[in-house]
Amino acid sequence: MGRSRTVKQADALPPWREVTPDDFLRETYKATLAAEKHLIRARENGQLRLRLILREAKDLKYGAFRDPLWPYDYKYGTHHMLRDVDEVVIETRDGRRHLVERLRATQASPLAAQARP
Repeated sequence: MGRSRTVKQADALPPWREVTPDDFLRETYKATLAAEKHLIRARENGQLRLRLILREAKDLKYGAFRDPLWPYDYKYGTHHMLRDVDEVVIETRDGRRHLVERLRATQASPLAAQARP
């Protein structure tokens, strides 16, 4: 009986939608912000859960001192996308995905990417 309750709770969650910066980055800041807000509004209305995928091969900024496991070294649009999505995942060149642990009001640890099981 306890198992059916768990299944019902899982069914109540909205589906995941994985987005990459290609899905919302536009030519202008205003257009980018509008595309991001549209996704975030759908998340807030309970239509979906957002998972931002930052791809090392495509979204990592150019430069000598970039860290592929540091989310701020990626082109991701405005701060809304890092702050308001449900998960941020970094996909490295070898295809592995790393879940980014983000700061919360109660956390004191720095941002770090953790390997996903």
